[in-house]
Amino acid sequence: MIKAYKVRIYGDVQGVGFRARVKHFADLYKVHGYVRNLPDGSVEIHVEGDDQNVNIFLEVIKSLKDYEIWDIVIENSVVKGYEDFYIVP
Repeated sequence: MIKAYKVRIYGDVQGVGFRARVKHFADLYKVHGYVRNLPDGSVEIHVEGDDQNVNIFLEVIKSLKDYEIWDIVIENSVVKGYEDFYIVP
């Protein structure tokens, strides 16, 4: 079953290689979507794919210790049919 989630990461996550790390794990677990910086200093992730792969991806993101993460908000989203995972500039 294909699932989609919108994830907001709050913390010191801009300018520290966080988006590239997210892309690495997205490619590793074969999920699609995007990651982008937001003006308020947070990072937004749209992730979609096989339910099991998405769940593993989310657990890995939640467990990252190399960054100062204050909060993670995960909401259900609509599957948009991305064919890859993108870093949005």
